[in-house]
Amino acid sequence: MIVQPSPTRFPPREMVSVADLSAVRAEFVAWLEGAGVDEDRIDDLSVVISELGANAVRETPPGASRATVAAHIDVDVLVVEVANEVS
Repeated sequence: MIVQPSPTRFPPREMVSVADLSAVRAEFVAWLEGAGVDEDRIDDLSVVISELGANAVRETPPGASRATVAAHIDVDVLVVEVANEVS
C-alpha cells in the first residue's frame, strides 16, 4: 500500500549531523510548496528550519538520540517542532 504524503503534516525527520539538515530542509520546502504556502514565507521558513535544526544537532550530546524536525498545519497555523535529547 502506498501512503500519500499529508498536505497538513510533515512527519518527524531525524538528523545526526548538520550535513543531514540540507536534505531535511529540501523535504520541508517541498512539503510547504505542496501545502500551498506562499513562496516568500517558504524562504523565511527555510531559514528558520536551518537555524533551529543546526542548533538542535549541535546541542545533542554524543551518544544521545538524534535531533528531529516535524511540522503540521492546524487550521491556518504552522506548528514547527524541533527537538533533541539532552543529558
